[in-house]
Amino acid sequence: MGSGESYKQWAISSRSGKKHPIFFFISSFFSLCIFCIFFLVFSIPFFFFFFYIFFPIFYLPPGKQTGA
Repeated sequence: MGSGESYKQWAISSRSGKKHPIFFFISSFFSLCIFCIFFLVFSIPFFFFFFYIFFPIFYLPPGKQTGA
């Protein structure tokens, strides 16, 4: 019942030309995708830097080495 009411309201608002929730969802999703792309682009070098620094600490001791 509640979902049907919200769908009716969405249809009315979309017909009247207001910004309906779908448009807001698409714009927020698009901005989230841009943020995720920038985060990945900037995190990959930091990840390699972190890996380069912490790899000897975790894998240098002979007791920690397990067959990979």
